[in-house]
Amino acid sequence: MKHNIKTPLPLPGQYIEITSRTCSDRVSPLLTVGSRFIVRRVTALSDGTPVIEVAHPSRRRGVLRVNAARFTWRVMTIEALQEEKFKKDVAADVVRLTRHFSTREQIDIAFVPLILRHVAWTYAFRAVTKSAEYKIDFLKKISRRIRQLRDDYCREISRDLDVRHRLHIEQQTEQFMHAFAHDFTILWFSVSRELKRAYPALPYDDLRTCAILSMLFIRLHDEQGRRMNGLIASRLGVSTPYIRMPIIDELYRCMEAFAGLPSDGFRFDEPDITMSLKIIENNLNKTEFEIL
Repeated sequence: MKHNIKTPLPLPGQYIEITSRTCSDRVSPLLTVGSRFIVRRVTALSDGTPVIEVAHPSRRRGVLRVNAARFTWRVMTIEALQEEKFKKDVAADVVRLTRHFSTREQIDIAFVPLILRHVAWTYAFRAVTKSAEYKIDFLKKISRRIRQLRDDYCREISRDLDVRHRLHIEQQTEQFMHAFAHDFTILWFSVSRELKRAYPALPYDDLRTCAILSMLFIRLHDEQGRRMNGLIASRLGVSTPYIRMPIIDELYRCMEAFAGLPSDGFRFDEPDITMSLKIIENNLNKTEFEIL
């Protein structure tokens, strides 16, 4: 019997998962559908039918033979196994969240950070757009890097968010920014006013304002993360230090370059900026987001 060319043959050291069998259960009873084995070697019968020799689950040197005429399989790459483990870990985390936290707390832990990151990305790309309009050559390379970071970020969150959920996050963020546009406008002018006070001679203040706003929302995201880690520790007894997502950390450094603040003259804790951010944070905490 010829091997189905659509089913690739594994390499020694890879894992396979049995996906179907056409023989009696009495034949090779250990080769059940769904079971996984590490491949020792691939041989063939005299008629060319492939036979995969896999490690016996209990005998150290024993092997089982997977005959392609009787079984089908799929190759489990390391990446696929890691992805499967990640999804199981996420599912376990969801169960723990549901058991120990209220619906609002679950939103604050899992949903609000995504909103804050998207606000930061929104202002970052407004800064990128401004730099293109002003034709600032030395920011071109950083702008390309920001676009790459955005692609990397989308790939990263796609591990546990499909396209539908990612678009939903973006839509919810845009609706939130639109609903509280007045407060975001006050924050924008507060940052712009402080920027002009600290550096009255610097050009491109609108570009720099967008970059600083992106930085502010990354900082707000950090504060949220630390608070939620403290909440989780108080409920589950597990304390883990907050670590900023590496992609977001690099975005912050890119925004520092865009802002180009010469010294410590800009006050991130300026009272009007602090008050404006607090109002937006309060709005965020009381908003009933739509969860898919």
